[in-house]
Amino acid sequence: MKRKIIFTIIALLLTQATAAFAAPIDYPGISDEYQYKEVLFITGEPVVLSGTVKVTEKESKGYIITGITYNLENAALGIKLKRTVSTRTALEVREDIGQTVGTTTLDKFSESITTPDARYKLEEYILNGSRIIHNKPIADFFSGNWQGKKVYSVNNGDGRVIIETIGQDIGYDHNWGSVTTSQVEGYVDAQMDVEIDDDVEKVRWDGEFSYTVSSTTSKYLSYIKNAPSQISFGGGYMLTEEQENLIEYSYDLPRMDSDGLPHPRNRKRGGDSLVLKTVPKYQRLLIPELKDIAGHWAQHEIEALYSLGVFPHTSAYFGPALPMLRSDFARAIAEVAGLLPKEDTKARTPAQRPQSGGQAGNGSATAERTFSDVSQSHPDYDYIMEVEKRGIIQGVGPGRFAPDGVLTRAQAITIMIRALGFENMAPSPGFRTGFADDHQIPGWAMDSVYAAREIGLVNGDAYGNLNPNEVLSRAEAAAFLYRFIRYLQSDIKRDYRDRILY
Repeated sequence: MKRKIIFTIIALLLTQATAAFAAPIDYPGISDEYQYKEVLFITGEPVVLSGTVKVTEKESKGYIITGITYNLENAALGIKLKRTVSTRTALEVREDIGQTVGTTTLDKFSESITTPDARYKLEEYILNGSRIIHNKPIADFFSGNWQGKKVYSVNNGDGRVIIETIGQDIGYDHNWGSVTTSQVEGYVDAQMDVEIDDDVEKVRWDGEFSYTVSSTTSKYLSYIKNAPSQISFGGGYMLTEEQENLIEYSYDLPRMDSDGLPHPRNRKRGGDSLVLKTVPKYQRLLIPELKDIAGHWAQHEIEALYSLGVFPHTSAYFGPALPMLRSDFARAIAEVAGLLPKEDTKARTPAQRPQSGGQAGNGSATAERTFSDVSQSHPDYDYIMEVEKRGIIQGVGPGRFAPDGVLTRAQAITIMIRALGFENMAPSPGFRTGFADDHQIPGWAMDSVYAAREIGLVNGDAYGNLNPNEVLSRAEAAAFLYRFIRYLQSDIKRDYRDRILY
C-alpha cells in the first residue's frame, strides 16, 4: 500500500476525514473545498459551527504524528471555538497476511469555547482508538473503534462539563471511490453556578447525542450526446469525480427556561442533518471508433470500457464474438482497478521493465518473475506481472501463464471475486450457489460464485443456469467488467453508507 494512502488512513484512525480537512472523532465534522462544519452540544443546545481546519502529518521515531488546528464560530449566536489536537499513531504492519493495525493516542489537546454567557476551557482529556485495515488486491477495507472523555472548566471554576464519547467506523478505499461511515454516541454531564437576581444557584443537567457521519468519494461514468447532427461523433463518455460529506445527528437535552435553568421534567429531543459537497471534477474520455459493434447487445459496455482505456485503442475492430484471452483480461482487470500508474502502462523496452520484486496486494511477499511464455517485450507484461503478484490471476502451471489461453465464465468470476478478496463470504463446504447447474461449477470456483451471486455481480440465464464452463466471449467479458465497475461505483457504497444511514 502506498505511503500516501497509509497517511490518509492513519489520519482517519482518530479523525473523520474529508478531502481537505479532518476532525476529532468526538466532534465529527464535514467539509468541502471552502468550509468545515461540526455540531456542538456543550451549551445544552445543538449549535452548528463553521470555519477553517488545518491538518499536518509527519513521521517521528516510528510514529505518525497528526496535528489539527481549528478556528470555528457561529457568528449569529456569538460562539467561537479554538482547538489544537496532536495524535500519535503506532503501526503494526503484517505484510504476510495483508493486515495493518493502527493504535492512536492523544499527545496534546487544547480547546476553548466562548459564548456570550460563559467560557469553557478543556482541563483533562482521554482519547484512544484503534483501526484494523485489511489490504486486499484492489481495495483496502477497514474498521475502527474509539472512546474518549473530556473535562471542561466553566468560567474559571464556576462549573464543570464532562463529555464522553464512544464510536466505531467502517469503510473502504479503491479506484472507483471510498466511503468512511462513523457512528458516535455521546453523553454530557454539566454542573455550574448560575447567577439569578443577585443569587447564585447550582445547576446540573445531562444530555445525550448521537451522530452518523459519512464521507463518500465517488466516480461516475456518463454518456454525453452531442446536439449537432453535422459532427464527426455523436457523443462521448465523461468521468465525474465528487465528494459528499454528511452528518445526521440526534439529541436528548434539557429544556432550558429564560434564566438558563433546566426544566425538571421536560426534555428537548430532535435531530437534523448537514450536507457538504465538493465541486465535481470532469474528464472527457477518448471516443471509441469501432466498426463491428453497432447495434450489438453489449455496444454500450464495450464503448464505455474503450473510453476508459480498459481495452487498448489498437484496432478498429473489437471482435465481440471472439474468445477473451487471459492476457487481455489481465490487462482489463488491472485497468479497471487502477493498479498501475499510467506511466507504468506505456510500452517499454526490456531494459526499461521493472526488475525488482514487490509486495502482493494480499500481503504475500513474492519476487516478480518472468513466465516462460510471457516475454518482457509482451505488450501486457506489466499488467500480467501485477495481477499475478497480487494473487488475482494465477499461472496455469510452473512458470507458465498461457497469455493466449481462453477464459471460462467460472474463471472470470473467480478473478473478480479474488480481486475484491471476498472468497471468505461463502459458508462452510456443502452449500449450494442457487444456480440450476450448480453441479457443473468446478469445486475451486464454488466460493467465488457464491460470493458473486450474493453481491449481485452475476445472475443466471433465463433458465437459472450459470453455464460456468462456457468460454467467455469478448462481448461477455465486457459486460462482466462493466458490471464489476458498477458494483465498485454504486452497489458496495449502498452497503457501507445507505444501509447504515437509512
